[in-house]
Amino acid sequence: MPLPSSPPDEGLVDGPFRVLVVCTGNVCRSPLTAAVLRARLAPCTADFAIASAGLRALEGEPIDPPVAAEAARLGVDVSEHRGRAFAADEAAAADLVIVATRRQRALAVELAPSIVRRTFTLLELDAVLAHIDADDASVDADASAGERLAQVVRVASRDRGPAVRGLSIDLPDPYRGSPTLHRGVADLVDASATRVADRLLELAGGCQPLVSEDVS
Repeated sequence: MPLPSSPPDEGLVDGPFRVLVVCTGNVCRSPLTAAVLRARLAPCTADFAIASAGLRALEGEPIDPPVAAEAARLGVDVSEHRGRAFAADEAAAADLVIVATRRQRALAVELAPSIVRRTFTLLELDAVLAHIDADDASVDADASAGERLAQVVRVASRDRGPAVRGLSIDLPDPYRGSPTLHRGVADLVDASATRVADRLLELAGGCQPLVSEDVS
C-alpha cells in the first residue's frame, strides 16, 4: 500500500531531485560516490542535483590522489572537486542523503534532525532499493518522477530494517590506505552507486520531468 504524502519538509518540493553524499573529509568516498551517480544518471542529468560534503571536511582540497586514479579507471570525472563542509540547511533541503557509515548517519542526523528518514548509507540504500516492490512505491498515475522518487525514499525508510538485517552496510575509509584498499572501495562504490542509480531510474519510470509543468 502506498504511503501517504510526506510533510513539506520531507522529500521533493520542487526543482531537480536533490541528492547529498556525505563522508568525513569529502576527499575520498563521498566525491567518488557523487561522481559515479552523476555518470550513471547522465541521461537524466537535468533531473538530478548531486552534491557532496564532509562532516570534517578538508575544505578546498582536491580529491585524494589515489581516489582520483581510481575514478579515472572507472571513467568518472572528479577533476573539479574541492572539499566542502557539511551544512545542515543544505542537508535539510536534500531529497536524499547518502552517507558512508552508520556513524556518519548519526552525526548528520544530529546536525540536521529533519533528514532522519531520508538518510541512508550507500550500501544500505543499495540493499533496500533491491527489495522495494514497484507497486508498493507507486503513486498516482499522473505524478511527476520527482514525486515518485520521494515516495521511493519514504518506502525505503520504512523497509530499511528487514532489508539490511545481517548485512555490513558501512563503506570502509580508504584514506591513507593501501592501493588494494583503494581499489576495493572504489569497486564497491562503483557497483553499489550504479545499482542505486539504475534502481532509482527504474522506480521513477525513467527520464521524465521531475516537476509537473504548470499548463494553466
